[in-house]
Amino acid sequence: MTMQVEDLKTIFEPQIREGTYKLYYMLIDGSRAEIGRHPADQLEELAPHLTNFRFEGYKPGNMARFVK
Repeated sequence: MTMQVEDLKTIFEPQIREGTYKLYYMLIDGSRAEIGRHPADQLEELAPHLTNFRFEGYKPGNMARFVK
């Protein structure tokens, strides 16, 4: 299921509140971890990339963590 833009606004709210231009997040796929960044004003473009990932909380610094 594709992550919805409203869900992402809630998840990234701490970063958006800070006024950042890029949203930073971590993707975990098995034993692989990858750091991503995406323009804060283009969440609708990020949502399809998070298909099959679930939000699993934050890392230090408000970085959202998604797990496959």
